[in-house]
Amino acid sequence: MQPSLGPFPHVYSTVGNIGSIAQFLCTDSSYTILVFGRGSTLFLSGAFSFQVLYGCISVNGFLFTSSRFNASNFTIVSIPHGHLPASFSICNELSTEEVHIERIQSRLREFVNDSKVILPFIEEYQPVAILLVKLEMDIVSRFVKQQSQNLLNIFSRVGTQLGPNLFCMNVAESGEGSNANSTWSIKNIESMQMLEDSYRDVLLRIGKVLETESCCVIQTVGNKGVGKSTMCRYLLNSLNSRSTPEICKVFLLDLDPSFSNSYFFGSNNIAVDSDSFLKLAELLIQRFIDYEIASESSGEKCVLIVNTPGWIEDLGYDLMLKIINSVKPNILVCIDKIGNGIHFEVPKHLQKITMRIRLNCEFPQLPPLGNSALLRNFLVIGYLAQTFRRFKPRLPSVGMGLRLSDTLASYRVPFRSISVYTHPEILHIEDHLILNVLNCSFVALCKVDDGFERCFERRPLLADNSLPSRLLLCRRGTDCADNGPSPNSNEKSLEGDGIIELNAGSADEMRTLPLRCIGFGLIRAINLERKLFYIITPVEQRKLGQVNVLALGHCLNTPELVFPTNPYTEAVPYLVELSNKNIGERHKKLFSPLRVITGAKRALHARLMQMGATQVTSHLQKRIRHN
Repeated sequence: MQPSLGPFPHVYSTVGNIGSIAQFLCTDSSYTILVFGRGSTLFLSGAFSFQVLYGCISVNGFLFTSSRFNASNFTIVSIPHGHLPASFSICNELSTEEVHIERIQSRLREFVNDSKVILPFIEEYQPVAILLVKLEMDIVSRFVKQQSQNLLNIFSRVGTQLGPNLFCMNVAESGEGSNANSTWSIKNIESMQMLEDSYRDVLLRIGKVLETESCCVIQTVGNKGVGKSTMCRYLLNSLNSRSTPEICKVFLLDLDPSFSNSYFFGSNNIAVDSDSFLKLAELLIQRFIDYEIASESSGEKCVLIVNTPGWIEDLGYDLMLKIINSVKPNILVCIDKIGNGIHFEVPKHLQKITMRIRLNCEFPQLPPLGNSALLRNFLVIGYLAQTFRRFKPRLPSVGMGLRLSDTLASYRVPFRSISVYTHPEILHIEDHLILNVLNCSFVALCKVDDGFERCFERRPLLADNSLPSRLLLCRRGTDCADNGPSPNSNEKSLEGDGIIELNAGSADEMRTLPLRCIGFGLIRAINLERKLFYIITPVEQRKLGQVNVLALGHCLNTPELVFPTNPYTEAVPYLVELSNKNIGERHKKLFSPLRVITGAKRALHARLMQMGATQVTSHLQKRIRHN
């Protein structure tokens, strides 16, 4: 239970440091106020929003300065079950020793009846910082929690409850000491503090490099789940919010295949085609090198942070060495877990630029996360749920659930403006079944990257120009304007001033070529009569004009949690049936397998998809014959 606050502040002592905080009761129960005393740090988790009313607070490395209350100025925090809490720390060096009482009282006046009750705490623990916390869960977190409620409580209580969905890991009631049952263990807290100290050491190393170089490249390596992405976010936050050691532009190259603002790889498994993955990574690296050359002539400083996958054994180790060779980092940060897991063996010639962060494998202790497939589903649901923020739909009444289908607007995309690209692993899907496969699918919204148009061939489905075209890779040495192979076996593709050799070999060896990924979307419906796709996506409308390819990935299925679990509910998403039955014989195969898919049928469909596209095709053809 969260504490019952009276008219006076509720004072906590922070475990693991000498700080103290005070929590204030607000006149509006959807808010609470946290006052940070000198040297205090809080580890917070849950779903809430915040803004700083007074002083300076660092949140996971990002520096927030104070301002007057603004309802549109909240920063949303959503830290679900099993993730590290966010670190909120007062910046003593930036929070002034001289306390402006009148400013504090004016900014607290609209939230508390008597702001004077905080003065004794301020006098004892100054300098202070004041954080306004909005306790209501944002609409994205609410949707994800709703869709997962039958599996687990993703915002379960850990530590001391300060609000309905606000939990603190390192506070104890004043006088109780550090052994309170509601806190994390001392080892957990010390582990979190050691992590932040390690991140600050990396920042100092970056500053030293920038003293002599115009660009600093940092690359992370390590096994899965050691905290590479967490460190990258901390470095980004710190470098983007502070002018020290020097003002510079900061870039992130995330080589995780699930990253959206990149080239389309189309699989959650790098081992499916590591050569194509490396080629796409090298293209991204080259884009930064081109920028670096331009910025060097203008005197700008820049920092590139490279986050890498956690595949570091066997062939993954060789792949990682190739990535390091392409990136050419100034700093290589190797993160290991002591006594557990696989360690990355740094070659001798890279030892001088390597910084090692060694973690205790037992701490910090977090609740179990579940399997990787479940986490991937949550990631997809959270991505799609961002659409609620963009469209700001009318919320359903109390007790009613949020739904992607009837709550959100969808974009209408004409068939004629779109090509369909399927990952090489599922290339064998026949044309007359392609819309059936796309229906209710999670797809990448892409465009053919500049300079690579001639590497693709667009072929209309069923030779009908009113239907979407199918985007196919040209065979080696094949010109896109020709139907037959070219005798030139050394075909090359130009991109800017560089030359990129195409893969050699048979058609089976021809894999992915650059498709610029703008974002992802859910095909909510297909209207065969009006020749329209209906797509739900959080991507901004101004960017959607660039999209001319819907790319279907390998093993990137739509999570079942998106759909209603009750088989008697309205089908969501759905497919619009063709009302005009007078269609040509050639197109009957295209329309006949398309059915309205309910939640129950979709679950069956998802399981069949996992059995392989060939078996799915066979199953659907049998259903057509029976029908």
